[in-house]
Amino acid sequence: MLLSAVRKIYDRDLPLLLYGFSGGAHFTSTFVAWKPQRVITWCAYSAEWWDVPSVKVRQPAGILACGEDDERYGASLTYFLQGRALGEPWTWVTVPKTSHVMAEPMSHFVRNEFAVLLDQWRKGNHANGSWWDFDTKQPLKESEVREYPTLAVWLPNQETAKEWATLHQP
Repeated sequence: MLLSAVRKIYDRDLPLLLYGFSGGAHFTSTFVAWKPQRVITWCAYSAEWWDVPSVKVRQPAGILACGEDDERYGASLTYFLQGRALGEPWTWVTVPKTSHVMAEPMSHFVRNEFAVLLDQWRKGNHANGSWWDFDTKQPLKESEVREYPTLAVWLPNQETAKEWATLHQP
């Protein structure tokens, strides 16, 4: 229905940027796994359960997040780790002192990262970005990312990396 509505309204297929919270996070992650070529970037924030990521389908850059006091934290982090083990260009955010609510600092971060990725996509240089350590918040070399993929998060530029380092609390 979503793809048909976009085509009907705009008279063409447009790429999507998806942001889902809770049940919307599960919808978002499932949609991206189904139609990754239709998505520029996405964020799935705090779902209770997740499908297992598939090695058969490469996904676009995405953000997985959960509040540190949210009972969905373990399930959300596990999904992120499974995707990173497959090499997906994903970012993890632990939102500090937050339960199962949408936190404005997280929404602000997502809007900023989406704007950067949309701009990069429009310019055709969406391969930009760098890897950062999940715990130390320091830049990683490609060899470190290959050796320890689940400790790495991908960020599109230095500005989003700085905002992520301020927001994310490992």
